Amino acid sequence: MKLLVVSTVAALAILGCDASTGSDDSGPADPVDDPQDQGHDQHDDVDAADDEADRAGDHGHEADETRDEDEDDVVAPADDGQAHGAEVEPNDDAEHPTFIGSPSCSAEAALEGRDDADWFSVRIVAPGEVVFATATGEPEDDTATDTRLEVYAAADPTRLLGFDDDSGEGSASRVALDLEPGLVLVKVYGYTTATNGPYTISAALPGEEPSEVEEDEVALGPAQAVESESNGVVAAADSMGSAPSSIAASLDARDVDWFAFQVDGPRSVTIQTRPTEEGADGTDTVVELFDRDGLTSLASDDDGSDLPLFSRLSVDLPAGGLYTVRVSGYSESTNGAYTLSID
Repeated sequence: MKLLVVSTVAALAILGCDASTGSDDSGPADPVDDPQDQGHDQHDDVDAADDEADRAGDHGHEADETRDEDEDDVVAPADDGQAHGAEVEPNDDAEHPTFIGSPSCSAEAALEGRDDADWFSVRIVAPGEVVFATATGEPEDDTATDTRLEVYAAADPTRLLGFDDDSGEGSASRVALDLEPGLVLVKVYGYTTATNGPYTISAALPGEEPSEVEEDEVALGPAQAVESESNGVVAAADSMGSAPSSIAASLDARDVDWFAFQVDGPRSVTIQTRPTEEGADGTDTVVELFDRDGLTSLASDDDGSDLPLFSRLSVDLPAGGLYTVRVSGYSESTNGAYTLSID
């Protein structure tokens, strides 16, 4: 015996029912078809019903894909998985923030041009207070950058969580907020539309703000021969021990490397980058010397070395203690190996 499986539509047709209402056909009975022709008709009905089901399934998949695309459109700005120690342009709106990590973290930035605004994202990993602040130079310095700071919920960039103008040192901004885990956005802009200049943005846990770190709380670990990632923020600087010393490192695109060293007393130092191997291609570096907290720049150089593309600077250090060095690429696409030495 052969079992014939038909769809509901075909079955109703065989019984003489209206597929849309389920009622009997009140009209005159159709002439009885030839059995062979009727079998062909039944198979045609089954095929048509199956085709209709396939089309309905395709429409369902398309609807699911449309819903997925719509959901993607409203996802809050997310970090790219890599914390940046310096702003990455363009970061002029909430849709393109520079991710700087989780507290405590910081990044170097600058307001450039009329009406400039910089956006950053910070991932909060535990509930509690977080202090957002800018550092803009010495309070008595007339060239300090006069910032304003706003914090928003990343899931809703129109929801303002906190704002400050100049509660920090001098013209710098500072606001403390109790936050739950998640991503937040930080907007930094000038007090006036013409405000320009460099600054440091930080997100710190209580007691870990740069201004609260005591001299004897900063310890320099054993000197490293090779850099260790991630050293993209000053708080994660690789140790070079006491000068003279050197360390092998490399830059990826948009990378920033921080290092720390110490001297026993006032002395002159020469800080330079050079190839890791003789005959290797040059890496276009920029070297900048900072104080121990990475907030005050003491000297910088792009290509002062005798070697093409490499950097070299000499400076008289006024006192012994800890100093930090930031190495970055001349452009966002700069990448390659280098050796940093301090003599």
